[in-house]
Amino acid sequence: MGKINVFGSVEEISKLVKDTGRGFCLDFAHILAREKKVDYRKIALLFPQEKWHCHFSGIVYGDKGEMHHRSTKKEEWQKLLKNFPHGMKITIINESPTMLEDSIQGLEIYNSMH
Repeated sequence: MGKINVFGSVEEISKLVKDTGRGFCLDFAHILAREKKVDYRKIALLFPQEKWHCHFSGIVYGDKGEMHHRSTKKEEWQKLLKNFPHGMKITIINESPTMLEDSIQGLEIYNSMH
């Protein structure tokens, strides 16, 4: 999903989920690498399911998409958590090289928002 010319756009994944009835994983670092921004409204419309499984971390990307993960910045957590739909069951797996520290930071930000 993190490469521009590879199957895995949010539209393609949404159609696959609808066609197969299977679960999905939204990888926000890959979406950012592929689209250069995250359209949270579009994603919420494409994935109306009550349960989401997500991957999230900072990312370094180039012209062809994702290069590698990096530590997640506080501002990135804040933007993600602020834009998630409310009333859903969302699991977030942090994939950064400092995943424990980043996950703790994400939980602290989430708790301060609720």
